[in-house]
Amino acid sequence: TFRMRNVFLQVFRKRNTCSNASHRQPFCAGYSREINSMTRNQIIVAAIAIVVFVVVRNEREPDSHQVLKLKVNANMNGSKQKWFDRFHPVGTAKQITVHDFHDDQTPTGKKTTVRFTIYWEGPLTKDGFTKVQSVYDWESGRWVRAEILETNGVTNAQTAEGVGEFIGGALSEMLRE
Repeated sequence: TFRMRNVFLQVFRKRNTCSNASHRQPFCAGYSREINSMTRNQIIVAAIAIVVFVVVRNEREPDSHQVLKLKVNANMNGSKQKWFDRFHPVGTAKQITVHDFHDDQTPTGKKTTVRFTIYWEGPLTKDGFTKVQSVYDWESGRWVRAEILETNGVTNAQTAEGVGEFIGGALSEMLRE
């Protein structure tokens, strides 16, 4: 970038020195077209280099929301199996990806809502996913609410319903006999 800045300044100086008097001075007259085309090309190259520099710099320096998102993502991946166990009876959590989070100030205090996906593998479903929205309460320092938005696996709630139905059916059969 420093080199491109110097090239740009050199081109600008050459262009300003000869462009005003190019039609009067024999030295500049012969080279004016070559110098002008060279300066256009160098200006284009310098402009492209500046744009690339800005884009690369922005990729290297993420904004504060991106930094926080990465920290939340790392924190949640550290406890991915606990999150998985909260929603599913059996399987192994592979990864958590945080999609979005935002802070809300409520009458009961500051809360952060996080939307994320747990990717997991189970005995029946090899490529499982569970999209979750959860709320963190800053005053109590705990996750206070979590709900499943979508999943392609069996949940703890479905398992409990199935067990309840099975026990209920077995009891009614025993009472009939």
